[in-house]
Amino acid sequence: RRKFVYHCAKDYDGYRLTYRGLDALAILTLISRGVLTSIGPCIGRGKESDVYLGYGREQNQMVVIKIHRLGRISFMKAREKRDYTKGEKSNWLLVSKIAASKEFRNIS
Repeated sequence: RRKFVYHCAKDYDGYRLTYRGLDALAILTLISRGVLTSIGPCIGRGKESDVYLGYGREQNQMVVIKIHRLGRISFMKAREKRDYTKGEKSNWLLVSKIAASKEFRNIS
């Protein structure tokens, strides 16, 4: 089941974005800004992220795309060990976005 959004109708009729949907939005944003033209194979998969090869604006400009995955089973203690949300309860998409933003700031 490869869905971009999840539909829940238990307590209320609602939708939420999945990791795949967040990935699609991020990739579409990179493409629309002219930063990325295509995505290649996965070159690494770890407890925090997946790393892919891709191509940038220039025809032969190779880029690396790192997609955070902090909600994986092997990394369930991330919320406790790293103070991403200052003790507040939050979903894994928000935690992944915060972690990616911090890493981008650190490498820029």
